[in-house]
Parts: sequence; structure tokens; C-alpha cells
Amino acid sequence: KLLRNELWVVLAGPSTHLLMGPFWALLLYGFDSLVQQQHECSSAAPCTTCSGMACIWRFANPIGHAPTVYADNSGKILMGEAYAALWRLLGTGLQLNVSLFLFNVLFPMYPADGSKILTVSLMHCCGASARLAAGVLIWASAASA
Repeated sequence: KLLRNELWVVLAGPSTHLLMGPFWALLLYGFDSLVQQQHECSSAAPCTTCSGMACIWRFANPIGHAPTVYADNSGKILMGEAYAALWRLLGTGLQLNVSLFLFNVLFPMYPADGSKILTVSLMHCCGASARLAAGVLIWASAASA
């Protein structure tokens, strides 16, 4: 029972990023739709390099290039400076949450959540001893470092 409770506590950390990611994505999608309507952006004359779900997927990719905003010949941003800053902030919030979730779960280096998930899962689900779980953690940490 103690290990099961510990597993729930350990999973709470990465799950916050898993829950906040869609929240940021929803805000970005709504804001992008608002900007597209207010500034008369269209597929023929876009304000950004992407729109809608395409922007969400591009921002959610932690190793890809983030979308950018378009400017006219004089360098003035088509959607306005304040809108562009907020658009980038929402996209960065999404990208950060995806990156933090992946790092916390996929890199089992002590004291990150991934190491605790690995050891507690081994002990609770597989019945491994604490010594064996620690050994697996050391090898996994060395491999991911």
C-alpha cells in the first residue's frame, strides 16, 4: 500500500504537465482564431507561418522549429506587437509543458520524477527489491546521461 501511494505521488509531477499542455493548446487555438478574424488574416495573406491545429502541433514539437509571425516590407508585424508577443507566449507555454513532461518521464536520472517512477514501478508492479531497483536506476541513469 505504501508503494502504491508513493507511485501516485510520483506520477502527480509529470501529470501536471500532461494536464497543462492541452490547456495551453486550447488557449493558443482560441487566440489564434481570434487574431485571424480581427486582423483579416487568411490563407492568401497569413499573419503567421501556420494557423489552427498546425500551429499547435508545431509548438508542441520540442525539437522542431517554432512558427513565426509575418511582417510587412517595413518590418511592422502584421498582427501587431502585443498580439505577436501573446501568441508566442502561449506557444512557448505549450512547448515548455510538452518538453518538461517528456524530460520528467523519459529520463530516469535521480532526483527527477522519471527515476522515482522507474524505481517505485519496479518495486510495486514487478515485486523487485529496493536493491535491484536501485541498480536498475543507476544503469538507466548512466545510459541516459
